[in-house]
Amino acid sequence: MSNNDGHGHHGSPGHHDAHAAGAVFCSGFDDCLVLTLDGIGDGLSGSLHSYRDHRLEKVAAIPGRASFGIFFEHQLPKPWSETD
Repeated sequence: MSNNDGHGHHGSPGHHDAHAAGAVFCSGFDDCLVLTLDGIGDGLSGSLHSYRDHRLEKVAAIPGRASFGIFFEHQLPKPWSETD
């Protein structure tokens, strides 16, 4: 995974890049696909990464407006009342 800006500067990984890296490097797999899903982070609600030959590359991104987490947050009843 590289967050190189093309000028040799490296910044922090994105929210979903960090989730994917954590999953890959703890998995023990040599090659795999990694799907990340959450409410929203860095404007995205998910991503698909490919890990092969010690390289983690983002294959696809799921925009924040398509977030399942936010959808269900607004659809499911809350276990508390607003008056509590």
